[in-house]
Amino acid sequence: RAAARGKIAMFDPSQEYGVLKPVGFFDPLGLSKGISEEKFFRWREVEIKHGRVCMIAFVGFIWQQGLGHLPGYISHHPDLKFTEIPDGVAAIGAVPALGWAQILWFAGLLELGPFSVYNRRVEKPGAFNYFKWGGNDVGEAYPGLTDENRIQKLTIELQNGRLAMLGVLGMLMGDVVAPGTMGLPTA
Repeated sequence: RAAARGKIAMFDPSQEYGVLKPVGFFDPLGLSKGISEEKFFRWREVEIKHGRVCMIAFVGFIWQQGLGHLPGYISHHPDLKFTEIPDGVAAIGAVPALGWAQILWFAGLLELGPFSVYNRRVEKPGAFNYFKWGGNDVGEAYPGLTDENRIQKLTIELQNGRLAMLGVLGMLMGDVVAPGTMGLPTA
């Protein structure tokens, strides 16, 4: 909050990137009413991260359905091949416990390491402090662009992430209704 001419200026999330015409700022439940700038940027950071994960998950769903599985073994202890793992939700129970432990361990390393919310510039959601060869760190999303182009790219990424979150949810629900299809039409 800042005082100017006797009035108190509140943080307005509707002025941030990610707002598109004709819908504008979409908050039907009013969750961002009276929110602090710090809390909004934390929510935006989480939204961007979930969107990035869902974009990868969506490609993984499509890859399984269209191109198949990776070659080789997922585990040598029970001699389990990748091709023996079913598609979709059924894969959760088919992957060995040690496999899930490795996945969670790797994701934890990423969360605590280079993709940590503590390893980013506070004022720029979606930007991380990556090491750049030559000694400088890159503290902005899409380095080398003008501010206008960067905001456009971040808005596009945010919208694609939102769509991917809906797409993954739809595929999961479709797979629950029609097991083995991930909600996709099959031959």
